Amino acid sequence: MIILTLFLLFISILELLFVIQEIHEHQQLNSIERELTIRLDDFIMEQGSTNVSSVVEDFLSKHDNYSKKRNTVYHIACQIMETHEQEMLEKTLETRLKQFITANQSLSLQDVVIKFIEKYPEYRNEPHTIYQTAAPIKSKKNTMVKSK
Repeated sequence: MIILTLFLLFISILELLFVIQEIHEHQQLNSIERELTIRLDDFIMEQGSTNVSSVVEDFLSKHDNYSKKRNTVYHIACQIMETHEQEMLEKTLETRLKQFITANQSLSLQDVVIKFIEKYPEYRNEPHTIYQTAAPIKSKKNTMVKSK
C-alpha cells in the first residue's frame, strides 16, 4: 500500500512540475508578445505605412531577433493596423456628424443615420455608433435652435 501511495505522490509531483513549466513558458510567450506589440506599434506609428507586408518586412529587417516569429509579427501588425484604422474612423465620426447635422438640421435622427451612411459608406457597419454619437449632437442643436 505504501508503494502505491509513493508512486501516486511521485506522479503528482511530476504533474505539478510539468504544469509549472507550462505556466512559465506561457508567461514568457505573453511577455515577448507584449514587448513585440509595443515595438511594432511604435514602428507602425513612425513608418506610417498602410501595407501590412511592407511593415512586416521593414520591421524584421530592422529587428532581426524577431525573424523566427514572422507569423506572430504579421498577426500582431494586422491587429495594430486594424485598431489604428478603427480609432481614425471613430475620431473623424464626431467631426463629420457635427458638420452633417448642421447642414441637415431638418432631418430626424433616424434619417440622419441613414443619409450619413449613404454619404460615408465606410461607416455602414456602425449604425449603432452613429446613432449614439448623433443623438447628443442633434439634441444639442435642437436646444440651441429653440433657445434662439
